[in-house]
Amino acid sequence: MGSPTTRAARTVQQRGLTLELDDPPSPCGIAPEDHSKDSTGIGQVWQAATDLLCDWLASHPQWLKEQGRSLELGAGVGVAGMLVAKMGAEVTITDYHPRVVSRLRANVALNGLDPLASVALLDWGVPTHDSQRYRLVFGADLAFAQRSAAQCAARVRELCEGVFLYAHQERHAIFMGPDGQVQRETTDSGLDSLLGAASPLQCHQLCERDLAEGERVVLLALGAPAALAALPSPSTV
Repeated sequence: MGSPTTRAARTVQQRGLTLELDDPPSPCGIAPEDHSKDSTGIGQVWQAATDLLCDWLASHPQWLKEQGRSLELGAGVGVAGMLVAKMGAEVTITDYHPRVVSRLRANVALNGLDPLASVALLDWGVPTHDSQRYRLVFGADLAFAQRSAAQCAARVRELCEGVFLYAHQERHAIFMGPDGQVQRETTDSGLDSLLGAASPLQCHQLCERDLAEGERVVLLALGAPAALAALPSPSTV
């Protein structure tokens, strides 16, 4: 038997809290053909959207704890979910790929977040038939393509009985027009697909940030009118 592989770790800072991230050798044991299927990005943090989501959550600690156990979708390395647990709230952190889920468990263990944070496999394309519903579901940069965005919305309708907090970096696809000139779509098709599939849930924009490249990141709250009305008063994030 060979000697065990040494696992490195790196740290990230969120709202003054330090999180340790398991840093296995690239490409994290996932076959190349699976990389295109993975919505989270192996080993990376979708920085703009994740930061905006984490800042809002960290700004409302009491409200967060009052929601009971929350659910993170498409967690990737689990920064937002672990921040929630670091703040003393219960959370279930999920992703669709078994090896990503294995790494999430390593991250939770590195940060000593059991039992506040639990980890589970959740494939948006497969109905869960789970009787548990959550007052708070959250995620960042999940609407990367129309089909997966619609699947995400279906799981939100199935699992959320309160508010879905969603941070999204807007992306407008580039295409070649009939005149041969490069053009940019006027809307974000992935986000449009998520919002359309989430109907009849209503959507409120909580805050936004402009990005250097001329696009922006937005934080949205989706839910029934009563759930949206119960959100904390707007604050600067």
